[in-house]
Amino acid sequence: MHGGGARVSALIRALEAIEANVLVLSEFRTGRSGDSLAAGLERLGYSCAAPDSRPRENSVLVASRDTIETSSTLHESATDGRHLRTVRTAGLTICGVYMPLGAAKLPYWELVIDAAQASAADLFVGDFNTGTQDLDRDPRGAPFVGADRMQLMTDTGFVDLWRSAHPETREYTWFSRGAKNGFRLDQAFASRAFTARVSACFYDQNPRTSGITDHAALVVEFD
Repeated sequence: MHGGGARVSALIRALEAIEANVLVLSEFRTGRSGDSLAAGLERLGYSCAAPDSRPRENSVLVASRDTIETSSTLHESATDGRHLRTVRTAGLTICGVYMPLGAAKLPYWELVIDAAQASAADLFVGDFNTGTQDLDRDPRGAPFVGADRMQLMTDTGFVDLWRSAHPETREYTWFSRGAKNGFRLDQAFASRAFTARVSACFYDQNPRTSGITDHAALVVEFD
C-alpha cells in the first residue's frame, strides 16, 4: 500500500511471521519508509534487491535469505524497469511483478509472456492487477483490462498455481474501497518443472484484514 508509510514496523513483523525464504513486495517505494523496510528485512537475514526509482513511484523489492546472485529488469526494452524485477537466488530465477493499471500494463504483459515462452524464469509472482473475467472478480466489479493475457500466459506452459489448485473457487486478494467489490489480482505463474516442486499455494488474508496492507499475501510452498 504505497510503500508502507507508518505501517513499516507492522509489515516487518508480519513478514517475519510468514518465515519465507524469498519475499516479493509490490508497491515498494524508495525513500525513508523503503529504507526502513529494507533495513528491517536485512536484520532478519534477508538480502534485498530493488530497481532504481523515485521515492513516490511504486516498484518491486525481492528479498532472499540466500545470496542474490543477479538482479535486473526482466528485459532491457521494458518501458519502465521498476515493474518487473528478476533475481537469481537459491537456484531459482524469480521475476517479481507489479503491473500498472489499465492499458498501461499491456506492454509488461507482453514482456512476461515472451519471457515465459523463452523459459527466462522459473516463477513470475506478484501483483498483476489482472485476473479472468469470471471467477477472479466480483460480477459487480469493473472488467479487467487484459484478462485474455491470463490464458495466453498459461498457453506458454506456465501454471497459475493458485487457480490450478482451486479451479472453481472465488477468493479475492483486494477489495475496492467504495463498492467493496473483490478481485484476485495477485498471481504466481510457475514453469512446469517448478510446479512439480510446489506442495501448496494459498492466500493469507490476515495482512489485509489487519489493515497493515490492502492486499492478501500469496504464499507458495515448495521443495
